Amino acid sequence: MAATLHAPEGPASNHTVRAPIDIESNSQFTAANGVVGGSGTPSDPYVISGWEITNVDTMAAIFIRDTDASFVIRDVDVHQPPGLGWAGIRFIEVTNARVEDSTVAGFSWGVSLEFTSNITVTRSNVTHNGLGIQLWFTNDTEPGVSVSNSNVSDDGVGVSIAYGGRNVIADNLLSNNSCAIQVGDSTNLTVRGNEVMKSHLQGALIERTSNVTIESNHFALNGAGLWLTDSLNATVTGNRFVSEGMMLRGSTAASLASHTISPDNLVNGKPIRYFKGESGLVVDGLGLGQLIVVESTDVTIRNVSANDTDVGLELMRVQRATVESSNFSGDGQGLLLDNASDVVLTRDSAWFSNQTYLPSSRAIGSGVHLLNSWNVTVSSSDLSRNENAGLFIDGSSRNVSVADSSLINNSVAILASGVSGLTVSLSHLDRNSETIIVTDSRDVAVVSDRITRSVYTSADFQQITSLTVSSNEFVENGGPFCVRFVHVATVSMNTVESNRASGLCLVNTFSVNVTENLFVNNTGLGVLVYDSEGMQAFHNAFADNYVSYGSQAYDSSPNPNAWDDGYPSGGNFWSNYHGADQCSGPGQDICTGPDGIGDTPYPITVIGEDRYPLIQSPFHDSVPPTVAIVSPSEGAAFNVSSVTVMGTASDAAGGQGPRRRGGVVRRRGPGDLDGAGDPRSGRQSHRRPVVRQRRQSLRCAERQRDVHSSSAPSASTEHAAVRELQLHTGHREHHHGLHVHLDIVRS
Repeated sequence: MAATLHAPEGPASNHTVRAPIDIESNSQFTAANGVVGGSGTPSDPYVISGWEITNVDTMAAIFIRDTDASFVIRDVDVHQPPGLGWAGIRFIEVTNARVEDSTVAGFSWGVSLEFTSNITVTRSNVTHNGLGIQLWFTNDTEPGVSVSNSNVSDDGVGVSIAYGGRNVIADNLLSNNSCAIQVGDSTNLTVRGNEVMKSHLQGALIERTSNVTIESNHFALNGAGLWLTDSLNATVTGNRFVSEGMMLRGSTAASLASHTISPDNLVNGKPIRYFKGESGLVVDGLGLGQLIVVESTDVTIRNVSANDTDVGLELMRVQRATVESSNFSGDGQGLLLDNASDVVLTRDSAWFSNQTYLPSSRAIGSGVHLLNSWNVTVSSSDLSRNENAGLFIDGSSRNVSVADSSLINNSVAILASGVSGLTVSLSHLDRNSETIIVTDSRDVAVVSDRITRSVYTSADFQQITSLTVSSNEFVENGGPFCVRFVHVATVSMNTVESNRASGLCLVNTFSVNVTENLFVNNTGLGVLVYDSEGMQAFHNAFADNYVSYGSQAYDSSPNPNAWDDGYPSGGNFWSNYHGADQCSGPGQDICTGPDGIGDTPYPITVIGEDRYPLIQSPFHDSVPPTVAIVSPSEGAAFNVSSVTVMGTASDAAGGQGPRRRGGVVRRRGPGDLDGAGDPRSGRQSHRRPVVRQRRQSLRCAERQRDVHSSSAPSASTEHAAVRELQLHTGHREHHHGLHVHLDIVRS
């Protein structure tokens, strides 16, 4: 417990207003400079007391420098309207001084102690300053500065220490500061028995400091608790954290593993567990408030839960680790991997991470944060409802895989930068504000994912070398799927449907192949291309997207891109193509019969054309599935209210595409809305009526499905039910088995 504070409740009633005090040598401790007693010895120090100094128009209300005589500033009230004063009390190269029972408020620097030693600030109110108490270059060969039993609140930084050492911060109330305690590049620091509350940022941020003792403090309701960064030989004991905890960071082994962090540090009443230098560590079901593992190998963590703390789990400089079946909820970051390698996260959940504004870390509020880590797999996990990103990747991470996972309701599902080798596959990314944002990376693949109902961007790839986006569903998103400043990309076999924007945008790309995609029912154009070179788009289907100047695509690149694959391979299917198919050949001038390719090109808005538009969607499957009835047997008769018909269906031809119920999508007739608007925005002035056609998309190798029909039990009814099944199971995968259950109810 923090000690009882003894700060005065308010200024004394007998203060005398006087001018600022300026003392620059021992000889200037005079009555004219506010001295009311004492002789300057340790047993009889000079006393400066009983004064009120305000409306300061000098650099400091009380300025003392170059003295070693003993003195005390007692019961003074130094205040200024906020923002109008530079320093309340300022010492430079001063030793043997005390500030006690005083009030300092409203200055840029409340109390500034520079190049000082053997200074005590105690039982004082230091509030509403930019820096409450500032220590600069204290002498670490002598007793430094002690700040104790004081109220240091409502400041920008409560206590700020830079350089020097032998400083003590003890038994203070530090409340409602931006950061309560901030220490950098110091030695021999003690932080003990403080109440640290309601800081907007960290309660304590200690960086590049050695020989630190942090004990018996109470941290509560801060933006973050205790952050210990690149420091050495810290002893952390007996601290209590409420809805926050510790973050340990370091770039060297010593900065992570030289500490003593005991389990009597409690997060929400549960111990912080700190392991260092372990080999073969197993943590299974251990009760904990926070888990920190550093400089270890072959680590297994399972069935743990760490909630409502700064970081649920930290793995730093750890090789070969598995984290499974664990839950991290309501943390600043659920899991943090820093310089970790060969890590598997499986069947884990990281939910409801909270995003506090901390300028030093953009990853706060993320479910999983990977920093400078490699060979990391996230599988069968749930990274959802995080205020920042479900998965945040930065530094120079490489070979990261996300598979078979759910990322739902995050601000960003995946936010990655500087990654070499990122694969996202077989995952469901739904209802995120933005779904996938990847920048400055290489070898990125997004394959067989469902990306649905994003509020804004469904996917945004920028400054990527080698990108593959294949076999995904982009459905009902609020923003486009964009590829910008990308060198070499493949966009293939995706379904891009019913998005409230353009389907795909390409900006300043080089060598991009767009093939076998379905762009349907998007409120913007199907594809937008700006300033790109070497783009090829063919064997795609464009149906019922917004139309600008007769086209569902836009290309303003300086040089024409290829919108077809030549003859006879052909170009793309366009639902608003009105041309005939009576001829064949590369010039479509051999008019002896159709060849499935339109006889006239399809124009691309601004520049380009599809020379060989396809008459039929490349995804149209004209061969219905085959159905075999297993039960009941042929010729069976019934006199019952209902009959269950069971059988199997398979589709060897496959195929999935824009279709009416049981057929292909119609071409748009001459009377349909042509549309006008800004193709760059992908918006239209009013929505055109669209008949949205339902189709079944079967993504698994085998899938069970119930089909219900409300017809009389007869042979014709049975065949009708099977035919209905055939009409509604067109799909892209081949050789699927369907186990069909038909409930036929007598009329």
